[in-house]
Amino acid sequence: MIVGWENIFDNSGVKVVSTTDKNRRAYVPSIAQRKAILAAGIKPADCRPAPPFTITILLDANQDTVISGYYHAERSTVADRSPEPRMGQSFISEWLETGDEVFIGNIGPRLFAFKTANASDEKLISELARVVPVDLILANAELASGAPARRRTTRQEFIRNPYVVLGALERCENHCESPDCRQVLFKKDNGKFYLEVHHITPLHEGGDDSLINVAALCPHCHRELHHGVGRVALRAKLQSHISAKPLQKAKIR
Repeated sequence: MIVGWENIFDNSGVKVVSTTDKNRRAYVPSIAQRKAILAAGIKPADCRPAPPFTITILLDANQDTVISGYYHAERSTVADRSPEPRMGQSFISEWLETGDEVFIGNIGPRLFAFKTANASDEKLISELARVVPVDLILANAELASGAPARRRTTRQEFIRNPYVVLGALERCENHCESPDCRQVLFKKDNGKFYLEVHHITPLHEGGDDSLINVAALCPHCHRELHHGVGRVALRAKLQSHISAKPLQKAKIR
C-alpha cells in the first residue's frame, strides 16, 4: 500500500539535517516546511525567546512531542539577505542528529514531524489514527474520490529462497503452524489451503532465511505476529514450537 505522505497532510516538506543546523543548535526548515508551519498558525517571532509551540512526533518510541520556538535569525546590518526563520534549540538538540531526513507537515492547526527512515505507509497511518481526532479523519476521508494517482518507486528487498517457502508449506500439511490457531482456512483454486510463510525472526533483524526460522501461517496469525500487542511472546512461542518439529526426510516421487 502506497498512500503518499503528501496526500495525508495539508502542507508538508522534507529536509536533511545539516552540520550547520546541529552546530548552531537551530534548525532551518525548508521552504515547503515553512509553509506547513505557517499554515498551522505559527509565525516566526522577531526576537527571542520566541513563543513556544508543540510539535507532535510520529513513529518514534522515545519521543511523543517536542516544544520548540520559531524565530527570525539575527542578521548584521550589512547582510544582503533577509533573516531566515529557524526552529528553536529543543527541536534540534533533543531529537535530531546530522544526516536525519525530517518530514514536517500540518493537518489544520496541528503540526507533525517524523524521521523518514522510521516511516512506512502502514506505520504512519496507524500513528495518525492514534493522534488525529476522529472527526478530522472522517472529514478528510469523505473528500476523497476517483482513481488514485500513481508513482514509480525503487526499493531494496531480500531475495528469499523459494525452497524454504515450499518446504514450510509442505511441512505444515495444510495447517497453520501457530500452535494455538483455531482459524478456519479457505482454499485456493488448486485445492490447497491459503497460508503465508513468515520469518519468525525478521530478515531485517538478522534472521536466517532457513526452514527453522519460518512458519506457514494463516492470515490472522501472520498479522497478529506483526502487529498484535502480544507479538513478542507469540514469536517466542512460535519459535519454540517450530524448533521442536522433526525435520522431514525428503520424499522421492
